[in-house]
Amino acid sequence: MPVLSRAQIQVAIADERFAPYLAACGNDDAAAFTLYRWNLLVASTIQEVLGLFEVALRNAIDPHVGAWQLTAPPAGGRTYGRNWLAEPHPLLSNSQGARRFAALKDNVDKAIRGKGRAPTHGDFVAQTTLGTWRYLLPPASGNVSFTQRLWDSNVKDAFPHLKRNHGALTFDVNRILRLRNRIAHYEPVLDTTKIFDDTLAMRRVLNDIDPDLKPWFDRQSRVAWAIAQRP
Repeated sequence: MPVLSRAQIQVAIADERFAPYLAACGNDDAAAFTLYRWNLLVASTIQEVLGLFEVALRNAIDPHVGAWQLTAPPAGGRTYGRNWLAEPHPLLSNSQGARRFAALKDNVDKAIRGKGRAPTHGDFVAQTTLGTWRYLLPPASGNVSFTQRLWDSNVKDAFPHLKRNHGALTFDVNRILRLRNRIAHYEPVLDTTKIFDDTLAMRRVLNDIDPDLKPWFDRQSRVAWAIAQRP
């Protein structure tokens, strides 16, 4: 199997992106590329569990936001239904940003184009990002925000087993969102201690939703196995 030259690596990966791997391997090109490939393996297993985590989180939160919208005060002379992603109440739209909802609608329209049907609420949920759900959670401190009021009235019920301050929950979801962004942008995840801590954050949040989700998550996860393959 041919080994890439330094010049080829510079073109394919770029010096700046490859630098952390070289630094970790004493400037040994071959060892650094092996480490780069290992990073791809670990990142792929993290992406797997991020998918499990995000779907569980959104399915926990979504019905409670819909329930809030059904009972929200009328605005602009009208009431709002359960499909808060397609037709958000102004309080939600103002809190989350109208552009976020407009971009979501555009993505849904593209996803179902040519299917000959109207979009469903599930179509909207499928096009959300982890950030959508993170920013429905209240900040770690303060109690005057709309998200805090939303939490107090409905969203807290998405986490019936939460036995810690909601700020700790938000902190964990923030941490997971940062990890998700690193993985999405193909950044190095060489700090294995941090990876373990990030997966522990996922386990804690899942436990807040349903304790049975934590062992299920553990059975699906290949992250520890991938970390053990480090060259």
